[in-house]
Amino acid sequence: MQQFGKEILEMIIAFRREKGMELPANAENEPANAVLNTRQLSYALFQAGKSVAEIARERQMAASTIEGHLTYFVGTGELALDRLIDPAKAAIVMHYFNTNGSASCGMAKAALGDGYSYSDIRFVQKYLEASKIRKTKR
Repeated sequence: MQQFGKEILEMIIAFRREKGMELPANAENEPANAVLNTRQLSYALFQAGKSVAEIARERQMAASTIEGHLTYFVGTGELALDRLIDPAKAAIVMHYFNTNGSASCGMAKAALGDGYSYSDIRFVQKYLEASKIRKTKR
C-alpha cells in the first residue's frame, strides 16, 4: 500500500469517474492518505481535531489501536502528554513508575485501579522512556 497505494487509488477514482460510477465519501482524500503509514494517519487525524473515538470509527479500528499509534508520537515528543491524559492523572502514574522502577504496565494497572486505563499508563510510560533518552543524549 505504501509503495503503490496512491497510484492505485488514483487509477480507481479515474476509472469510476470515466464510467460514471459514484465515488465513496472522502474518496478524493484517500490517495494523499495512502502515502502515510497507519500511525501517521491516526496522528494527522488527531492533530486535525478528531477524537480517538472518531478516528477509530472512521478508520474502522479499535480505539486502543489508535491510542497505540498516538503513544508512538508521545515517545517522539511530537505529541504532548497532556493532550491524551489529564496532567493530574499523569502525575500519579509518573509517581508510581518513579517509585516502582521498571514495573510492568499490568502491575501499574493493578496498583492504580480502574480509574486508569492501560492506554493512560502506556502514554505515561512512553513519555518517561523518551524523557530518559533525551536526558542521556544531553
